[in-house]
Amino acid sequence: MSEPEAPAERKPWSPVLAGAVALVGVAALCCWGALSQFSPSIRSDDPREYPRKDEALHITYGGGDLEDDLLPRYSVKLPCDVQHLRWGNHEDMGSMGSLYLRFDTSPTCLDEFLRDNRLQSAAAWTPAVFVPAEYGWAVSSSDAAYAASPSERVQLSVSIHRGEQRPEAYVVAVYR
Repeated sequence: MSEPEAPAERKPWSPVLAGAVALVGVAALCCWGALSQFSPSIRSDDPREYPRKDEALHITYGGGDLEDDLLPRYSVKLPCDVQHLRWGNHEDMGSMGSLYLRFDTSPTCLDEFLRDNRLQSAAAWTPAVFVPAEYGWAVSSSDAAYAASPSERVQLSVSIHRGEQRPEAYVVAVYR
């Protein structure tokens, strides 16, 4: 019978290999830190959110909560008496994004919304980005248009439809 072989002696890591592993680790931590303001989200718990085509890889700012994260980011103040609110959020991996809001409110609260967001009358509704067709918005050129830049990086475009019922607001906020 032959005797079992002794285990081979482990070689220590070379300085180059150890440095490469450390560099990859530091790079991964830096990437995670830079992207930590964004959260990948598979499904929102908010029934007011529009369905998304990008369910598997949706990126959203902060935790993706409308009131706690998105409205402050886009410098939008909702009015009192909001009903039938629907919203959508499109972010990219950089620093840009778009927030879409549709709601109706009372005429008095609509005036409050226009005042609180410093919206000024505009010649036409010209949002800086296209509204996704799946949202089904029915914005007309005869609707009242408003615009504002509540901060250096945010543009607001608002269309108000004053129908037979309560006024309907269509809001596009773009963060650049």
